[in-house]
Amino acid sequence: MENSWRTPPRQIPEEQISRTMQADVVILGGGQAGTCAARAAAEAGAKVVVLEKTAESRHRYNGGGQIGHINSDFLRSRGVPRADVVEFVNDWQLRNNNRSNTALIFQYARNCGRCFDWLIEPLTEQQKQRMTIRQMPLQGPAKVTVSGISTWVGCVVMGLDNQTLALDYALERSRELGAQWLWEVTAQYLEQENGVVTGIVAKDASGAFFRVRAAKGVLLASGDFSGNPEMCRELLTETVDLLPDKKWGTHGCDGLGIRLGVWAGGR
Repeated sequence: MENSWRTPPRQIPEEQISRTMQADVVILGGGQAGTCAARAAAEAGAKVVVLEKTAESRHRYNGGGQIGHINSDFLRSRGVPRADVVEFVNDWQLRNNNRSNTALIFQYARNCGRCFDWLIEPLTEQQKQRMTIRQMPLQGPAKVTVSGISTWVGCVVMGLDNQTLALDYALERSRELGAQWLWEVTAQYLEQENGVVTGIVAKDASGAFFRVRAAKGVLLASGDFSGNPEMCRELLTETVDLLPDKKWGTHGCDGLGIRLGVWAGGR
């Protein structure tokens, strides 16, 4: 029997949708990824709407400011040698039994360094000096291979203060450029026309439903599914076999963004 998380909700009757907004890009989630996406899209000239489930007064960013990447100017300035992108991607695919979308992993490998340099642009040199790199100074080679699996030096530990400064800057920068942030909003489902996603239906803090049409696209950046035991049991097949009680905790996000994508035909 198919798991219930794969079953899409009923669509909201048109008469219950209170208003319609227009945007180029709609971003679901105002965490690390969503905040950076809002800044980048706004800097590119897009009309941006961000939907965030928490109240603005309680807004915070997950993570400890540790960002693994390769080939940034920051890494090179600290003596970390350049990694070969093709070798890096091949190793990535080997690790996950080739289940990743290789084209997307290539995009990450080619752009993650430039993206990191962009992220830390607002930090002062003094603030950057407080950032460290795991395994630096090097006690051996920058790349270590064991049983055919390689690791690269490249995890920058920004620290919570620097992470918050960089992401708060991204949020405010997006607002300066016209991005609209809507707080205490819960996404319901993606809308489509002829198989193409055209927008999103959501519910605000008062319980009113509304839609945002997206001329360019909807970006789902609402976090992982580690707080959804049903999704974990189905999707993390190797890990569930290692759990002695076959049970999952509920310590992370509920996978809503992933569910929205699946309901719209993603895989």
